[in-house]
Amino acid sequence: MKIATALLLTISALSMWVGAAGNFRHTYPLDAVSQVQLDAYGHVELTQGTADNLEVIAGEDITPYLQFTHQNDTLNVVDTRTHSTWYKTKQWWQQMIGDHVGDQEVRYHVTLKNPQALTLNGHFAAHVHHINQPSLDVTFNGLGELRAEHLKHEALALTANGTVDLHTDDLGTKSFKLTFNGTGDLEALGMDVQQLTGHLNGLISCTLAGKAQSIKWVLEGSGDCSATRLQAHTAQLHVAGDAHMTVNVKAKLAAHTEGQGRITYHGHPKTAIKGNGIRAITGGYQARTYY
Repeated sequence: MKIATALLLTISALSMWVGAAGNFRHTYPLDAVSQVQLDAYGHVELTQGTADNLEVIAGEDITPYLQFTHQNDTLNVVDTRTHSTWYKTKQWWQQMIGDHVGDQEVRYHVTLKNPQALTLNGHFAAHVHHINQPSLDVTFNGLGELRAEHLKHEALALTANGTVDLHTDDLGTKSFKLTFNGTGDLEALGMDVQQLTGHLNGLISCTLAGKAQSIKWVLEGSGDCSATRLQAHTAQLHVAGDAHMTVNVKAKLAAHTEGQGRITYHGHPKTAIKGNGIRAITGGYQARTYY
């Protein structure tokens, strides 16, 4: 059902003025919610807890600007100011000057007992952490930065579309899927995964570290991906455009390049090579190159 203001959420809201600076704090206890979508801007934090609630902190009362849709197990939150010409002009200017940091004047703290999905549409500084669930799907459309840390899942999926800096650390999962379309930095550290899948398209600088039983990775555009600190047993790589990827593979490597794409690999895997610009590094020296 459509809810026009924050005070009309399905259950009662608690609000209070806090701090000498006059910050506004609004807390919403929620019915069972496992998925949240935010069309807004600011700082977002998602974590797992013993209750479902949403806390909003701002420099002023933004209740008149918030619209909620709470249906089944999904909560949608819209800050209507994002529809204004002021906001769109501001976002355009931040993209032009390369400012990826989300506005801090509004903070959303989301705590869910069983978090399954988070979708962010807008300009955010987001932090997802300390969640232990069978599956989690996080999608970021817009501008800003996303940190994902201390996550334990059977299946984890992170998707970024736009200009985003993405950082992950301490991830334990059977299946980890990364999708990135746009511009930014990707740093995925501390991985302990069975299946790592990635599809990156754009101008993306990428660093991977940890352990993976198998990798299936597509890199397109003009990005660069360094995975020498990732211990991989097998890898299937497709690099196209003007992109370059460096990997460390133990047993089997299927490498395919198109255009000016390049692949450099360390180790002594059995190889299946298709394309040009694929070279092996042994003992710090180039052993062979496929042209």
